[in-house]
Amino acid sequence: MNRRLRYVAMLSLLLGATAFAVWVPWKGPEWLAAVLFLIVVAASVAYRVERARRWQRKRKREMGGLCPACGYDLRATPARCPECGAAAPAADSC
Repeated sequence: MNRRLRYVAMLSLLLGATAFAVWVPWKGPEWLAAVLFLIVVAASVAYRVERARRWQRKRKREMGGLCPACGYDLRATPARCPECGAAAPAADSC
């Protein structure tokens, strides 16, 4: 998912949570606490999804013979990445 789409999805989620909290006929300051709670939950979920996506991409790069820093194909030069200069991950010697 590209960055713009993530921001649009996050904004729509926050607006939906706010609209839901305003729609529910709560009296007093409880609705503000509910809105703040929903915003915190939405941000926490978005953070966890982003971390999982980054971990998955890093694992895919390491397993697929790609540079963990830039994603360049390391099959021709397994010792060092010619694109960014990062050292290739050490191969497991079983």
